[in-house]
Amino acid sequence: MLDQYEELDEIAEEYGASQMLSALLACSDTPEGLSGEVLYGVLGFCYEAVLDREDVPVCSLEAELENARCREVIAFQKQAVSEPFGNSG
Repeated sequence: MLDQYEELDEIAEEYGASQMLSALLACSDTPEGLSGEVLYGVLGFCYEAVLDREDVPVCSLEAELENARCREVIAFQKQAVSEPFGNSG
């Protein structure tokens, strides 16, 4: 799997592809299940992919909050994490 990941990562041209590949690799490397730590990493990789696709400077919180897509992803991730616990976000 790691060899295939590295091959795909080298040829990936789409913005955010590397981060999404990293998220998939993290998910596939969890024999005990998706722990909170791994889930945090996966969600982080997915968010970084959005930052890359939206061309948002990672070091600028203000720029992220001004970007509608970033706000949508944050809201989705918060809901997805809260839902199993009966929380509305």
